[in-house]
Amino acid sequence: MIQKQLYTGLLFIYTILSVQGQELEAPLPQKPFRWEDFSVQKHYTTLKVNHKTIDSVQISPMQSGPDKATVRQSFQNAVLSGQPRLYPFEYQYNVVSSPDKKLYLVYRYDYSQPQLQTSFKILNASFSVQQSFLLPVDNGTTSHGYWIDNKGDVYAVYTESDDAIYVMRYQPQTQSSDLLEVGADVTRRNRFVLIPESDGTVFLANIAEDMEHNWKGIMFTTFDFRDKRIQNLFFFPAETLQDKLSKKLSDGHYEIIDAKVSGSEKTVVLQKVAIQGNRYVYDPFAGNDPMQWISRKQQVQYGEKITVTIGSENRILQKKVEDGFLTKER
Repeated sequence: MIQKQLYTGLLFIYTILSVQGQELEAPLPQKPFRWEDFSVQKHYTTLKVNHKTIDSVQISPMQSGPDKATVRQSFQNAVLSGQPRLYPFEYQYNVVSSPDKKLYLVYRYDYSQPQLQTSFKILNASFSVQQSFLLPVDNGTTSHGYWIDNKGDVYAVYTESDDAIYVMRYQPQTQSSDLLEVGADVTRRNRFVLIPESDGTVFLANIAEDMEHNWKGIMFTTFDFRDKRIQNLFFFPAETLQDKLSKKLSDGHYEIIDAKVSGSEKTVVLQKVAIQGNRYVYDPFAGNDPMQWISRKQQVQYGEKITVTIGSENRILQKKVEDGFLTKER
């Protein structure tokens, strides 16, 4: 069970961060990563902004445990994990901005501790570090990422083994946290996107699948941390679109590529995607396995897009399928 209180400490290291992404070409596949081939004295994970070093930390070997928390990768990070690098891909930095683009949350997972931890930096609009802190991830849970609102409050999404959803709000200024929960259901919950709305209210969209990873629908949930309640929950079933779905990418799965809130309207855009790579099968849990820490030659495939918009009282305003198929070398 997720603990109701999380502990934090100031992270006394400096890390390097790059806010802008870049296109990279993947080399031929390399042999699986082994710690004995890796000189931790010479390798650092780093982040830079405008040629300024924001963070740099020496990489330490991964510690495993029978109930240690795990991380579910986004599809974008899975693609990036195959690119050339000097360090294991679970040390990638994740960068998200507040809705008003005045704050940036930069975080990375640290697998080197007995308990999985996440280290954070909050940057202002000029990319200067405002705060640094560390949060643990409870054993037996899975982390799906973090987001920041305009006030600087940080939101986390966790699930347990049955995919019950926990959304945590952490307030760095007071080092306090609170938690709201959506119980388990017959579907599995994956690929979360969170949008902070007004003060203490957040919108969460996620994919729902069956045990064979077949798409079953989209969940729309609004969490109200001011009143400590689930304000709204709506499930859009996939079968209403079955006759319009393409068979061009049979092995793919759906990712949320865009989500937005405009007044009472909530819009989610999905796209069917896949990775084809030598000696690699896409697995959102691959970041937890050092044997997957390899560069690889890969093709990224994109299929149809699905747009769903709901309005007040969960009224369906739009449901649209755009057919297509595209392959890119990465």
